[in-house]
Amino acid sequence: MGNSDEIAKICSVEMFEEISCEKRKILTNTWLPGDYSRKLKVDWEKVKKSKISFTLKPPIVKKLPCDFEFDANGVRKAVRYLDITFMGDNHVLETEAKVFVFGNKFAAVMKHEG
Repeated sequence: MGNSDEIAKICSVEMFEEISCEKRKILTNTWLPGDYSRKLKVDWEKVKKSKISFTLKPPIVKKLPCDFEFDANGVRKAVRYLDITFMGDNHVLETEAKVFVFGNKFAAVMKHEG
């Protein structure tokens, strides 16, 4: 999607026969729309069961462009931004988030406003 310096890069494509929409508190290594930095807790049970030591990292929140306009020369400019939170693998949401489930993978439900 877009140029090499833009938001997304498709690395592989898979087909799924069944797709469902569910609410989940445990999401690993995925992006969620919104700022969840104060809506997470550490999954201490998972941390205790780990056989290796590691550093717990806070969630990453980025303000990413979600709407663009083009000038007369066709140059694209971001006009609206959305907070996006990256969930690592040791956090649990305090409230459930809606996700699409594809086999054992999932993706956050994103909606366009405007």
